[in-house]
Amino acid sequence: MNFGEAISQVMSELKRPDKATTVKLALNMALSQLSMANAFPRDIVETTYAVPVNEQSDYMLSIPLTTFPGFRRFKYLRGSNDNKYLEKRSPDKVFTREGHEQFGSYYVAGANIQIKLRIPATTLLVGYYGKPAYLSANADTNWMLDDFPTVVLALAISLAFQSIGQEKDATAWLRISTVNARALGLDLVEAA
Repeated sequence: MNFGEAISQVMSELKRPDKATTVKLALNMALSQLSMANAFPRDIVETTYAVPVNEQSDYMLSIPLTTFPGFRRFKYLRGSNDNKYLEKRSPDKVFTREGHEQFGSYYVAGANIQIKLRIPATTLLVGYYGKPAYLSANADTNWMLDDFPTVVLALAISLAFQSIGQEKDATAWLRISTVNARALGLDLVEAA
């Protein structure tokens, strides 16, 4: 199902031709909410990061998150010459109680990812969950519109009804979306 078909489906339930912009926003919000609340394997972006030549002998790297378009959160990070994945740590757990740095770890701080490698690397293997692209053209699509359109459409209808103040209809459609999501979710979501 493409974006134009999804708009038509939601519009037919809303029965408000003056709310096309609201429906488009509701569909994008539904896709975003579903994506952000779950760990879908289809949302994982896999890439390599080439460590700048002047940093290839360093154990500590600081990389802007903008390097990873649509970044939401990391699934894994690993130096290409290391056989172990880096462990995610909170910034206050990077040092041991004795004050020693814990190499083989990473954390996000502000607009950067701070990496402490076990072994200097020339490239990093990176897997991260990406945000869904904003749909605007009728031909645009998202994998969720193909794999579980009933969940997306019901949630978008709920959001659209909510935006025009029809809380009773919004609540009913939210329930439908939730029941459908639960029924489908076990096959679609991985353990995060």
